[in-house]
Amino acid sequence: MLSSDEVATISRAVALEHGRELDVRAAAVTDGGSGRVEILVTVGGCHKDPCRFLVSVSRSDRTEFETDFRAKLSEAIGRHLKAAE
Repeated sequence: MLSSDEVATISRAVALEHGRELDVRAAAVTDGGSGRVEILVTVGGCHKDPCRFLVSVSRSDRTEFETDFRAKLSEAIGRHLKAAE
């Protein structure tokens, strides 16, 4: 299972792939032993400050975490951009 530091490092790196306006603000385990974590991502300079995404992913495996977080973050950004139109 990934540690809090590993979750923070990986999620920040993935968020940076979408540009510097995304910032991982927090990562919290959702249930003591569940193996899931919620990651709060904010969008700087958003059309309606503050814009935030809360993404819930498994932290049981590094590859699974990174793949799942990347996909869910991309989906959240897509929904956000569509809502801004």
